[in-house]
Amino acid sequence: MTPMDHADNPPEQEEQVATPQSDEVVTNVEIDYEDRWKRSLADIENLKKRQEADRHTLLRFGQQSLIEDILPILDNFSRATKAVPADQAQNPWVVGMQYIQKQLLDVLLNNGVIEMTVLAGDTFDAAKHEAIGTTVNEEVPEDHVIEVVSTGYLLHDRVIRPAHVIVSTR
Repeated sequence: MTPMDHADNPPEQEEQVATPQSDEVVTNVEIDYEDRWKRSLADIENLKKRQEADRHTLLRFGQQSLIEDILPILDNFSRATKAVPADQAQNPWVVGMQYIQKQLLDVLLNNGVIEMTVLAGDTFDAAKHEAIGTTVNEEVPEDHVIEVVSTGYLLHDRVIRPAHVIVSTR
């Protein structure tokens, strides 16, 4: 039809009579739109849940980088206090260093950081331990911790630094 033909035809003549097939097509289109709408609502709900989970994770583990930077300082305090001669243990500056070390540990604990308990004789666990060396030792079963070189730490339930250990071999 040309634009002129269209102008000559009244609107009543352009209406198409609905057939059972066209009603079915409309119904299928409506169902398709309704299905898409429901899927979109479900997608929005899933997005909200993911964002909430991400926010929760960020709140729990957002300070992990800062804590990882602080842990070597805590290690140095530990080494320093262990190296103090017995006759100097009650010296005020030693007691002050120990107090600062305890204060730092308390701050970390209040923020969800806990020391992993690893003892000589424990079975080596790659998820919690990092073997920095091995030693042949007939008295200790293979793949067991012989010595803990540095403490491992958890932030809530996540290992943020594995314990550095020496492991037995045969």
